[in-house]
Amino acid sequence: MLTIRILKGGSGSGNFGHAGREGEVGGSASANVGSSIQLKIDANDPYVTELAKYVKNKLDKEYRGTLNAPDVLYHLGHRVFAGQGNLESDYAMAKYIESKTDRETMLEVMNTQYGWTMSPRSAAKEWSAMHAITGANVPEQIATVELTDKELEGYKARQEFVQAYFESKYGKEMKMYRGVAGPYANKIKKVMESRKYIVDPNNEYSYNVHEDYDRKVKVKANGLTSWTNDAYNAQTFASKRSGRRLNFVGVVLETMVHSSDVWIMPRDVGVVPPITFMEDAGEVVTINRDKEMNWSVNDWAE
Repeated sequence: MLTIRILKGGSGSGNFGHAGREGEVGGSASANVGSSIQLKIDANDPYVTELAKYVKNKLDKEYRGTLNAPDVLYHLGHRVFAGQGNLESDYAMAKYIESKTDRETMLEVMNTQYGWTMSPRSAAKEWSAMHAITGANVPEQIATVELTDKELEGYKARQEFVQAYFESKYGKEMKMYRGVAGPYANKIKKVMESRKYIVDPNNEYSYNVHEDYDRKVKVKANGLTSWTNDAYNAQTFASKRSGRRLNFVGVVLETMVHSSDVWIMPRDVGVVPPITFMEDAGEVVTINRDKEMNWSVNDWAE
């Protein structure tokens, strides 16, 4: 359920009806980022060569090309042999997780990241790990599972790597966007019209010209929420397809994502499908430790 709190004042975020702003870097990366975590390894690194051989042998001998192989083997293998994706960082992540646990745990942790939105089993593990490590809430409809200490160490290692990677790419924080449609968006749109104010009430010529809206909203949030650094891309998630056209019908929210709140970056680092649709969207999944979050409305459909 969505709750919206009216807040007084606020400078707003620009002229109503704008198409959305590019993501903004919130600061330079810390000098210590990557000092203890190797964020990239060369494709010729002995670890990559050995892991590639291991993956190929598993696919050839244990699974013989059947569809029963874990997704991670297919997609790690695809990246090795077809050069898809962020190979240098993917294998650096694998190496880091494996150094903290073991190979099978690493493969399992990277496998659930690939399938966390598509597989009930992967979703259960991702949410369970997130809850055990951070204490953030899990939706009622998601069944949790008990994880071993070794698995939890694997998820912790993955998160450490991802947060260091986020800082190396964006700095400590980054403005990011989320597109929503349906009942949540409809309620926000109705409320926004009652939140118009004059930017300069002392200027008699500013009426009906320099108007803005109080854009701060408090929204109930799940423990894991995905964001993108591209406002236009977020708008596509708040749109409906009509024939060949996408019609913007919802709301685009924005927030400042801090590196300490990042859980995974599925389209930047880790295991993703070999299809590169929206590969450069800069998707980040954040941990929401509170059941409600203060966000800003970047844009909404009239």
